[in-house]
Amino acid sequence: MKSLAAILIIILSITVAEAQQSDQFNINRLKHELTIAKEDTNKVHLLANLGYLYSQMYADTGAAYAQQALDLAKKINFEGGILEAESELAGSLLALGNYPLALDHGFKALSLAKKINSPPKVIAANGIVGYCYYSLGQYNTCLRYVLENVRIGQAFHVEGHSIWWDMADVYQRLDQPDSAMLYARKAYEQSKGSDWESYTSNILGNAYAGKANYDSALFIYWTSIFLSQRNSRKMDLIDSYNGIASVYKAKDNFDSAAWYSKKVLSEKIEKRYPVGLLKAAGMLADIYESQNNSDSILKYLRIVLNIKDSLFSREKTMAVQNIVLKEQEKQKEIEASQLKYQNRLRMYSLLGELAAVLIIAFILYRNNRNKHKAYTLLQKQKEEINVQKVKVEQTLDELKLTQAQLIQSEKMASLGELTAGIAHEIQNPLNFVNNFSEVSIELVDELKNEAKEGNKEEVISIADDIAGNLQKVVTHGKRADSIVKSMMEHSRSSKGEMQPTDINALADEYLRLAYHGYAR
Repeated sequence: MKSLAAILIIILSITVAEAQQSDQFNINRLKHELTIAKEDTNKVHLLANLGYLYSQMYADTGAAYAQQALDLAKKINFEGGILEAESELAGSLLALGNYPLALDHGFKALSLAKKINSPPKVIAANGIVGYCYYSLGQYNTCLRYVLENVRIGQAFHVEGHSIWWDMADVYQRLDQPDSAMLYARKAYEQSKGSDWESYTSNILGNAYAGKANYDSALFIYWTSIFLSQRNSRKMDLIDSYNGIASVYKAKDNFDSAAWYSKKVLSEKIEKRYPVGLLKAAGMLADIYESQNNSDSILKYLRIVLNIKDSLFSREKTMAVQNIVLKEQEKQKEIEASQLKYQNRLRMYSLLGELAAVLIIAFILYRNNRNKHKAYTLLQKQKEEINVQKVKVEQTLDELKLTQAQLIQSEKMASLGELTAGIAHEIQNPLNFVNNFSEVSIELVDELKNEAKEGNKEEVISIADDIAGNLQKVVTHGKRADSIVKSMMEHSRSSKGEMQPTDINALADEYLRLAYHGYAR
């Protein structure tokens, strides 16, 4: 197996060399652009990208570039650049094993990501903080951040291999191999073709090793070696060597396990990836302990103790605790501020609801008052209408009475006119009758006198005059009689029967009536 792996590495060395040349070309290109860049947002991105590229090869150099990016972003007040630089700096410090500073910058990146309200950035920052706790052995705390990333990813439809490899790592440490395998496969499938494929390959190899599927684990680790060298990811290469060593140790192949562990030590990564060196040194110490090789045990135990002291010294532990405590206090302040804000919002909401109720009550009161006024006005108008109605009825009655009186007066006037006309008509023949009667009386007296005297001719002449007068009296008497009969016929109720009429007499009568009416 050891020979096979060596042959595989030799076969792939040409491809790896070309990839390393490509990465170096990118680094040189970014450095050239950096020399002519102004102090603006573009320069922040250049420095952060250099920090990212160096973080997998020379983490201390990567941290230096990330720090420069952070200083410039703060200087020009570039919030997005500050977040990017904080994340890259935390990643490099994590690789260097400086967990207190890594955790501090991770918390700062997380706070900025939440402020910017960018779900992908929040997921990335949560991953950094979670992995800091993972490296410190606080797997349950790490799981809390990982599960938060899953929740955010599902809520905002953000998927990424980093979520799944974090899940696989933490479940591997919590001794849940089935869950570790499930999420390791997801991470591996999503990272194919990317720079992170070597990293997820190691996680998948760890999952296979956790389920004692050693052949699959070895194949995945060797694949990761090729990918790590091709992409110049030194830390992934170290993890692959350590993974292979752990598989061989589990298979009791101590020589191969020791060979790969010493391969890690030969990479000279003390300052760049002390965690990987710690795993290799610890593996060698265990192997030589099983072989009772005291000198080698002591040698590698010293290396283990030195690395642990640098990683987990009392000062660093206290620093981590202080940072965690500081972050907890900060979160409490944020929660208290949010609670205060929510209470204020709730109070404003209640005040708003109260104001709305008061406004509605005022509107209802005003409407009711207006309604009452309208009702009162309507009643008043109704009363006035009733009064006017009574007055109108009284006026109507008075008008009717007046009309009746006028009709009666008109009737009386018409009757008076009619009576006057009739009286006038009757008066004419009566005047004739009276006049001829008086003359006839006088003639009778003369007749007597002439008869006494014996004047026969005078008597006869007077008698003729008396006879003429009487004839006139008869004529005018008949005329008066005719007028009276006409009046009686006019007043008599008629059934509208047709009767023969003397048109000439009728016309004469109406003409005389019209004449007398006009003469008045």
